[in-house]
Amino acid sequence: MLETLKCNPNFPHVSINLSIKQFYSDDFIQHLDNIFRGFEELQPHISFEITESLFHEDPKVLLKGIKQLRARGFRISIDDFGTGYSSFSYIRNFTADIIKIDRAFVIDIESNEKNYDLLKGMVALLQSMNADVVIEGVENQQQMDKIRKFSHSVKIQGNYFHYPMPLINLLVAVDRQDKVAEWDINSHNNNQLVNHFLEIKKHQPQSNEGFAG
Repeated sequence: MLETLKCNPNFPHVSINLSIKQFYSDDFIQHLDNIFRGFEELQPHISFEITESLFHEDPKVLLKGIKQLRARGFRISIDDFGTGYSSFSYIRNFTADIIKIDRAFVIDIESNEKNYDLLKGMVALLQSMNADVVIEGVENQQQMDKIRKFSHSVKIQGNYFHYPMPLINLLVAVDRQDKVAEWDINSHNNNQLVNHFLEIKKHQPQSNEGFAG
């Protein structure tokens, strides 16, 4: 995969999920160094995603691992923020590059002002910590419009843009458009790219295997 990314300079960012098992492994960082030997220039384009619940597994081990990853130029992303074990104190104690607000906070924001105000407040607070904020689970134009009312800097992710697709199809789309399916919500090119993704979707095999999430 690293060879693929190196040969596709238009592919700007890749996220990789981590579990607590990696942080407990004594050779995880060394193994990572071996994998990226010769591909060091890609490291700033890689973010490792952790869920906020991991902070309650073993915060000392987790924070040590995060420090080692960031020292190598990798970015750190907190996924599913706001569910289960939310704690702003953990975020305050280390710098998260990206914080992804869970899709649960997007549900019904078109019609539920309480949910909308809560989402708006979370975005403002997290951005005050100098993190890139991503709102997950955007499904329709109405949700897009509501988000646009309070922020043009937050990024968004969801099936509104496209369902998961095989890596090869994504590379084709990126090569043609010089973008991926995560943009600033103020982008004027979104509709053009969404239409291109939907065209790819019509012609791809109906299989769930090999999909990049």
